Amino acid sequence: MLNFLKQHRIALLWSVVLHGALLAVLTVSFFRDPPFAGAPGPQAAIESAVVDASRIEEEMRKLDEADQQALREREAEEQRARDEAAQARREQEEEARRLQELREQREAAVVEQQQREAQEQAERERQAELDAEREAQAERAREEAAEQEAELRRQQEAERERLAELERQRKEEEARLARLEEERREQERLQREAEEARRKAAAQAALEEEIAAEQALAALQSSPAAEQYIALLTQHIQRQWIRPPSAQPGLKCDVYVTQIPSGDVTNVRVGTCNGDGAVIRSIEAAVNRASPLPRPPVPELFQRNLLVIFEPDS
Repeated sequence: MLNFLKQHRIALLWSVVLHGALLAVLTVSFFRDPPFAGAPGPQAAIESAVVDASRIEEEMRKLDEADQQALREREAEEQRARDEAAQARREQEEEARRLQELREQREAAVVEQQQREAQEQAERERQAELDAEREAQAERAREEAAEQEAELRRQQEAERERLAELERQRKEEEARLARLEEERREQERLQREAEEARRKAAAQAALEEEIAAEQALAALQSSPAAEQYIALLTQHIQRQWIRPPSAQPGLKCDVYVTQIPSGDVTNVRVGTCNGDGAVIRSIEAAVNRASPLPRPPVPELFQRNLLVIFEPDS
């Protein structure tokens, strides 16, 4: 009822005004035409109209106060509703933000999971590729090992054949060398026998020649010409000798002289001698001064090594 009055208060106000105007018209009409006996007078009607208007105004005031109170309550309610709506919006916004964060987190987790799965898939694929590559490498290694083993067997077989051929050639060479060695030994034996025969013949001839030469030399050396040559050498040396004060009468020394075909003396040595050191040195000096020695009158009398008996007092 109250809500009905609130919603139609303008219409009610106009209704009251119209009723008041109608009441006034009736009142004027009443005074113009007197009412019938027993009817209320105009004053009473006016008062009644005024009372009704006051009551209506009072009702309207009450209605206004009620409206204002309702308006305040409605405004308070609306404010609460707005606050609640704002709080709800804030909560909704917070919930939406939280849900957005959750969605973003879920999306990030999904992306991360997808990335992780993609990485794992890539890793699996890479591992599969590596496994395939390792298997391929192992297969190639096995094939290469098999080829190398086969090649090694071929090489070993070829090496065995080569060694066998070398062994055969070595044996043949050894047999050939043995034959050659036997032939060489036979030749050497024959050569040695021939050489020995030649050597013996040459030695015999040389011996015979040496004997003949010695005999001839001995005959020559014992000849007067040899004695004259030795006497010539001795006199030539003695003429170069300077007698030292220590030389005693009866001096006799064996002097060994080495000469060359030109008569030049290459060495002199005093052997057995009854003189002192000064005498020996004087004899050596005399031989060196006598160089070159006189040549023999017969070339066959030349001797590289001479023995001169130095006896200056004889």
